[in-house]
Amino acid sequence: MGSRLRFIILLGTLLLTFLAQSAFAEEEEDPTPVGNFALPASQQPGPFYSFGSNIIDKGQWQITGTPNIFKSTGERFVEFDTSILYGLSERSSLLFTLPSTIKYSNAATDDSYNGLGDVGLQGEYTLVDHSTKVSAAQISVIAALSVPSGKDRVSYNGTTYFLAGTANYMSPSWLQYVSPGMVIFGGDLSTRPGMLYYLDIGMGRNLYSEPGQYISLFLLEVNGQLNSPNPYIDATIPTRASGSVLQDGYFIYLTPSLFISTRSLAFQIGASFPVSQSWTNAIDQSVDYTASFNVTWTVNKIP
Repeated sequence: MGSRLRFIILLGTLLLTFLAQSAFAEEEEDPTPVGNFALPASQQPGPFYSFGSNIIDKGQWQITGTPNIFKSTGERFVEFDTSILYGLSERSSLLFTLPSTIKYSNAATDDSYNGLGDVGLQGEYTLVDHSTKVSAAQISVIAALSVPSGKDRVSYNGTTYFLAGTANYMSPSWLQYVSPGMVIFGGDLSTRPGMLYYLDIGMGRNLYSEPGQYISLFLLEVNGQLNSPNPYIDATIPTRASGSVLQDGYFIYLTPSLFISTRSLAFQIGASFPVSQSWTNAIDQSVDYTASFNVTWTVNKIP
């Protein structure tokens, strides 16, 4: 319980910092198009593994493809995620996601599988949106769900819910954000795996930008996950899917990445390495690394 309390206190402190930063900002006006603001909002830098900050112009579409590699002790995942983002308004967006496992392999059991995962739909709404000539601050809330649609070995075979918030502050030279969230598994209490809690913090430094042409930025994220297993799960009932019983523990990743965008494309490549992790079954659950590459195409540019 102590670790969860510290988690909540840290979260509250960070969110209050961003709220104060926004509340006492200067008179509102559009940022000067230099540095991180050198391109429209859809092409400006944002989180890598973290969630949220998916607000683009009304009526705009973006398509993203993301190959991922995940390696832990005895296990290896190769995945490809597809997402489609649509701007509902200047303050809200919808995100459709379709994950797929290209190959999962387990050296210890000689097990392997592949297939589509569960489709997801995420909505984001901006509560606070304030900008000056030299900064932009946003606070938004996120709600998402995924429904069973994939193969049994890839799918949870039940509905999952995701609730989160994100606060970010950007200047021509810097990007800062914090994003807390949680996953709630649906289904009967006797079969739910438990709860997942997330806290992501990021800071990025603009490398070089050309107004109207491109933006480049180096980003460093700290990604944390806390697993809270369901103490009431019935061990006699077969698990719904591979990995549906949570190991009690946590991990903290350090994630460097490089972001580059042009007027219609954005690229981001990076890798995560564990700096701290603790699991009930450390041998089976120890995480080695994960690496990803995002390619985003803005289908229609808004003047």
